[in-house]
Amino acid sequence: MELAIEYLPLEDVELALVNAKDHDNELTAVSFEQFGYVQAIVRDDRTGRLLAGHGRIETLLALRDSGAAPPENVELDDDGRWLVPVQVGVESRDDAHADAMALALNRVGEGLWKDDTLARVLLDLEETRGLEGTGFDSGDLERLLNELAMRENEPPLPGSQPVPSEDLPFTFGEYQGRVSVAVFESFKAVYEGKREKGEMLDSVLRKWLGL
Repeated sequence: MELAIEYLPLEDVELALVNAKDHDNELTAVSFEQFGYVQAIVRDDRTGRLLAGHGRIETLLALRDSGAAPPENVELDDDGRWLVPVQVGVESRDDAHADAMALALNRVGEGLWKDDTLARVLLDLEETRGLEGTGFDSGDLERLLNELAMRENEPPLPGSQPVPSEDLPFTFGEYQGRVSVAVFESFKAVYEGKREKGEMLDSVLRKWLGL
């Protein structure tokens, strides 16, 4: 059977008998509000139960029972039932294979964040639309910037050769000094002339730049 998307009644979606992952349903609801329902859940055609998407189903059930309108991309049938996009065409070989597949679908896709790129994206989003619904908040951004600042200022290991890096002189409001190109560009693109964004970011800049 080929992979396909089918719209199935929400109440007909059967959860897995065992689910090793917990979910932040409030955060998922905010994400639905911001972006709609954009990722189909995955059903095991052999068992008829979910392989991935338990948190989304739990959140949709809670929203429906609260009287909320369905998120974008969740449809209504003639009887007013919520119809959910479900990926079908996946069939496990046995229960152990299904359990392993469910773990893989939730674990393998996590990947590893590129912290410097993530910080730049979060800074841009905070400036343009805010972080609501992304799974990150201003506290996450502050911690990430502090971690990057600490790495920037870590002394070299004993006996190691210094890695050449191009430093730039800068003037940033009242701040003057030298900083690496990567750090300079990350902040300059978003915050040049915008220190009014708040004391939190100003404090992070001071720590990062060693001021």
